[in-house]
Amino acid sequence: MKMTKAFMLRVLGRYAPFPAKNSNCSGYLLTAGEDNFLFDCGNGVLSNLQNYLDLSQLSALFITHHHSDHVADLIALRHAYEDLQSRGEVTSKLPVYTPPYPQDTVAELEEYPGFDIKFLAEGEDIIIEDKKISWSVTNHFLYCAAYRVEYKEKAFVYTGDNAYDNETIEDNSTADIINLSKGADLLLTEASLEEEWKKEPEKRHMSARDAASLAKEAQVKHMVISHFHPRADLRKLLRESKQIHPNTSLAVEGTSYLV
Repeated sequence: MKMTKAFMLRVLGRYAPFPAKNSNCSGYLLTAGEDNFLFDCGNGVLSNLQNYLDLSQLSALFITHHHSDHVADLIALRHAYEDLQSRGEVTSKLPVYTPPYPQDTVAELEEYPGFDIKFLAEGEDIIIEDKKISWSVTNHFLYCAAYRVEYKEKAFVYTGDNAYDNETIEDNSTADIINLSKGADLLLTEASLEEEWKKEPEKRHMSARDAASLAKEAQVKHMVISHFHPRADLRKLLRESKQIHPNTSLAVEGTSYLV
């Protein structure tokens, strides 16, 4: 199955912390030239991924963090990739870029013979041929990474899970995610919460308005919101986001978006 050389995002899953009926949790396929990068591998993602490419064509996996809605299909991917190795369809391990925490979780990943685990190191970018991948730590319960991919003078940013407060831009994590997102052609961001849900304690996630405020502050060209709670009103989230950042789209599984 031949992939085009476009710089393109395809949504494989968009729900959290559990999938809606006939849907999947977080997973996104980014095609950049000849490379196919998978960002997160939540519930149901591996099955959907195979609608768009053979697993042997996967170039690398980037994990934002190790909550189950982002990594539940890792074990299935492990078995699938080891099967490819056993049949000679791939001759090398799959590069897996991951935060170094939680240590017990990532230590287990290192035992999988199909994975080449590459720990993110603060201040160090990742270079894969003509693509530059930079990242920053977000404000979340677990150590979580947001990623920026630059290719052919275009930039794609994925926030992972993050809390955003535009009243405290001097806060390190808020300033970092703004800087990482600055001028992005396509920003993929969580919009987990309806605005009134933010009143609940310890909600380290963004509402649609938070996401739009980030996009506006960072002067993003196009934003796609995702990571929805299954009981969220998606039309309401889109409406609230567009009030602040008009060029906003809902993530729709199976839909692709040019960077």
